[in-house]
Parts: sequence; C-alpha cells; structure tokens
Amino acid sequence: MEEEEEKEEGQRTVECLRGRLLAERQVSRSAKEEAELITRKMEELERNLKEEIRLREKAEKRLKLLMKKLEFIKGSRSSEGSSSSEVSCISSVCTSASKEEEEETHDSGAVDEGKTDHATENVASTEEADSSSKLKDVSSGEASVVASTSSHKEESQFGNEFSWYSDAT
Repeated sequence: MEEEEEKEEGQRTVECLRGRLLAERQVSRSAKEEAELITRKMEELERNLKEEIRLREKAEKRLKLLMKKLEFIKGSRSSEGSSSSEVSCISSVCTSASKEEEEETHDSGAVDEGKTDHATENVASTEEADSSSKLKDVSSGEASVVASTSSHKEESQFGNEFSWYSDAT
C-alpha cells in the first residue's frame, strides 16, 4: 500500500507541477501580448509626435512669413498714402494665406476645424476696421464717416433707426 500511496502522491505532484507550468505559460503569453500592444502604441505615439512637430514647424515658418508680410503692410501704409497699395498688399496676404491653407488641407487630407489662420483673421479685422469707418445711411444714401468702430457700436445700441452697411460689401 505504501507503494500505491507514493505512486498517487507522485501523480499529484506531477499534476500540480503541470498546472503551475500551464499557468506560467498563460501569464507569459499575456505579458508578451501586452508588451507587443504597448510597443505598437509607442510606435503610433512616436509617429503622431513626429507629425505634430512637422506641423508645428510648418506653422512657425508660415507665421514668420505672415509676420514679415504684416510688417511690410504696416511699412507701406506709413510710407504710402494710397489705398490701392493697401488693398493689393492685403489681397496678397489673403491669397498667400489661402494658398497655404489649401496646401495644408491637401497635405493632411482634411481640414482641421480647430485650427484657424490668424493672419487671415488679422487681415479681415484690418479690412473691417478700414471699411467700418466709412458707413452709409441707407435711408438717405449719404456717406457718413464714423470716428471709430466703437462709436458705431454705441450707435447700434440705441436702436435700429437706420440700416448701416459697409462700403466694402
């Protein structure tokens, strides 16, 4: 009987060791899959980081170019009094900003609505400031010059007795 007990105990030991081995293999397999998943995520994050760095550098270059153009526009306004040169400078900034935006859209494949073109906004606000100082009273058809955009805003608070529109439209 002792022999049978030893044999049974040996079989239990073998079964126990076999169970441990299978459990360790499963843990090892899970750890390997997790490591591969982490590696793939890291590679994806590295690609995204490289793309973001490339886009940031491109935006910085574009910002430098547009800042130079803005300085040129400011310089041309102070040196020349002609509004035709202002319009051509402003339109060239708008055109170059539009082309750069189209290129970026073409490069990325889709427009990122979260990004805005600050130079275009600056040009638009400059054009708005220029045109808002020359307003017409639609009811009389007479032009009236407004000292600033803030005075126009104050007038609009008193009611809509007159329809105001910009010469630019």
